[in-house]
Amino acid sequence: VETFENTKLLNSAVEFIVAQGLNPGIKNSGMRFLRHLKNVFPAVKHIFWDWSTMMPTLTCIDAEVMACLNELLNLYKEMEMNLLAILFFMSSEGSEELVEVIWKHLKTFHLPNAKMRKVMRDDKPYYCPPYMFFTAGTSEKISRLEKVVCTDRIVEPDLRHFLYVQNRSINIYKNDNIYEFMGFDYEHDD
Repeated sequence: VETFENTKLLNSAVEFIVAQGLNPGIKNSGMRFLRHLKNVFPAVKHIFWDWSTMMPTLTCIDAEVMACLNELLNLYKEMEMNLLAILFFMSSEGSEELVEVIWKHLKTFHLPNAKMRKVMRDDKPYYCPPYMFFTAGTSEKISRLEKVVCTDRIVEPDLRHFLYVQNRSINIYKNDNIYEFMGFDYEHDD
């Protein structure tokens, strides 16, 4: 996250941001990333936010959770985005109540086509905690993203899935396709 915060580069060609794999063990890594996002990528129109960038599971609603939700929603409005997607991994206890509180808060922003969907993984027993998937916006990419996450139950989409979401000419994504990816590497000194 420090590398991202300290970059002076401006990339006005990037329109789709996928926030996955940030280290939630680094203090405020998700919020630090969000606060610097528009400085590096001023043309962003679509964001996929994996809640694990903030914390492994959503276990409670506190000031940090609300601040992150507000930051995402305000970025969506301020940058006139077309797609906001947030994937939450729920804890098993109290998940229903947490979802209700979050959904109630998200609805106060009156985002177009906002919805919250439960996603169960095929590789987990039915009693395992679900994922909740929030989407809002007017982009045609939403239906492809929902197909990947909700229909195909891929809760850790990788680059091939996002290429499918981005490119309408790709009718199918293949599990054996391999793509190179450029991102910000995290170096940890032990």
